[in-house]
Amino acid sequence: LDDDLAVPIALSEVHAARAEGNRALDAGDHDAALSYAMSIRAMMGILGADPLDERWESRDETSAALAAVDVLVHAEVRRRGEARARRDWA
Repeated sequence: LDDDLAVPIALSEVHAARAEGNRALDAGDHDAALSYAMSIRAMMGILGADPLDERWESRDETSAALAAVDVLVHAEVRRRGEARARRDWA
């Protein structure tokens, strides 16, 4: 996706809007900050990465994903422990 959708450029725009939003907050301009926040949510929604989107509310999917990550992390820790015991530093 990096090349196809210009994701790096899109993310730089998200971060630029975040910086402007933070400056607006620091200046006490809450209306401008809210506008930047809404823009950021819209951009993140287009990218499929808005953490406040209702599709991320499903506890069952989140629990399953966390369980899968937990299994993978434990397997990697075990694999590295075995390699360390063999003094395999690769």
